[in-house]
Amino acid sequence: MSDPVSSVGPPAVRRGFPRRGKVPILALVIPALLKLTLLVIHKWEWIPEAIFPLTMLFQLTLLLAIVVCVTWFFGFSGAVSWAKVSVLVLVVGLGVAAYMAVHSIEFDGQMNPKVYFVWDPDPEQQLVDHLQSAGAGIGGADLQIGPTDSPVYRGPTGDGVAAWVALADTWDTPPQTLWRHPVGGGHAGVAVAGNSAITIEQRGEQEAIVCYDRATGVERWVVAYTARFRQAEPVGGDGPRSTPTIAAGQVFTLGATGELLCIDGATGTRRWQINILQDNGAKNLEWGLSTSPLVIEGKVIVNCGVDPANNTNQALAAYDCATGKKLWAHGSHPAGYASPRRATLEGVEQVVVFDGGGLGGYDPSTGAELWRHPWRSDMGMNSAQPLLLGGNRVFVSSEKSNGCAVVEVQRAADGRWTTREVWKSRALATRFCNPVLYQEHVYGLTDGCLICVDVSNGRRLWREGDFGNGQMVRSGDKLVLTTESGEIALVAPNPMGLDELARMKLFSHRTWNVPTLAGKQFFVRNHHEMAVLELP
Repeated sequence: MSDPVSSVGPPAVRRGFPRRGKVPILALVIPALLKLTLLVIHKWEWIPEAIFPLTMLFQLTLLLAIVVCVTWFFGFSGAVSWAKVSVLVLVVGLGVAAYMAVHSIEFDGQMNPKVYFVWDPDPEQQLVDHLQSAGAGIGGADLQIGPTDSPVYRGPTGDGVAAWVALADTWDTPPQTLWRHPVGGGHAGVAVAGNSAITIEQRGEQEAIVCYDRATGVERWVVAYTARFRQAEPVGGDGPRSTPTIAAGQVFTLGATGELLCIDGATGTRRWQINILQDNGAKNLEWGLSTSPLVIEGKVIVNCGVDPANNTNQALAAYDCATGKKLWAHGSHPAGYASPRRATLEGVEQVVVFDGGGLGGYDPSTGAELWRHPWRSDMGMNSAQPLLLGGNRVFVSSEKSNGCAVVEVQRAADGRWTTREVWKSRALATRFCNPVLYQEHVYGLTDGCLICVDVSNGRRLWREGDFGNGQMVRSGDKLVLTTESGEIALVAPNPMGLDELARMKLFSHRTWNVPTLAGKQFFVRNHHEMAVLELP
């Protein structure tokens, strides 16, 4: 008789699991390698134009990897039933908890998400509560422009330079908060004159032009109209994007859906309103109209862009400030996100426009295009304001695929205009972070780092710091920056290296709005809050 124990063979070995386990490992390795590639590209600045598509690809492959791992575990892993049930209960529980707990997700300029939970303060409810407690407007706005006021986009001259005030070298005595309260959505800036500070907000389904008392933040008047730009992409956000223009006691604003308004600054009375997209047969941009109105000698000039399917050659339009009557419309190029600005090149006054196709100069009297320098970028994202360097030179910068350049504009004896690139490099890619000029050096932000470029040759002198996709203004020998994460920083522009003097936390939400420095008062807002600081 055979031994019953010896007749029982060794237990069966399940050899399929290690082979099946390669699937989820491979699925997770792919996004991990993409993330590593992004870190290397960012560190060594290789193929900079690949960062954005690789970031999107990383997020897509990470999502797919999660789907693959879940499918593999429940369908092909060979796990016992009790383990599958336990994991299913855990996943469903976590999913339900996340759905109930997450209020919103906000993306920064590099597509990094920030999660806000239901127990975090609700900005929209905070605005409602604030408006209910604030009461009616007090009226009496005074828009008399003082010597240190900032009545237009990016300061009195439109180049990010404020009227000079001697700011302190340190913040041993921190900036004093004069007032701070909730505001409506959007990425608009603030125009400051007299006793008033004016911005554009998204309040529900209306764009609201709001005039605040400069000293207290109390509303003086509000002009609201039905309009809401909704951003289809996960990054960008809803609402208006431009900065009001104050001129001769009037306020001119351009909303994200094309509503151009003229308002009596003293009373908040609407004088006229026109939708420039409808009036000129143009199509809105993917991230909404962001350009601020330019006022020249009784004309308000706006960049409408075109409809690619039916170009009406009315990309740039001028309206009579008093009546809203269209005076001229010319140009066949798509709009960009930068604003028209006044310039004198070769002794000729003109409007310089950095649009979706490049840099151009226009006659402010007739709208005729004088010259053009092509500068195409990804999705037409020419957003940062060009800088006038003197000597008929203009500095431009946009996406990483372009970098930056100095363009010289020339006019021949026969009246023909030409342009040439003095130099071009990838030393700085400003995207939507406006640069500033100081003593023949340009200071700007790329991937959150502050960069100093010699404008004589395009050579980068240094790349340091962490400011995110912030903004900056200059007063004398100081830069005041707002960081993407809501901080305020004081920097001394120095071609030898980053000289950060002070920094303080102000906001907790993403901050992209262009700040305003009027004297020593620093006006800064994002899509949820606005504050005014008095700088030492």
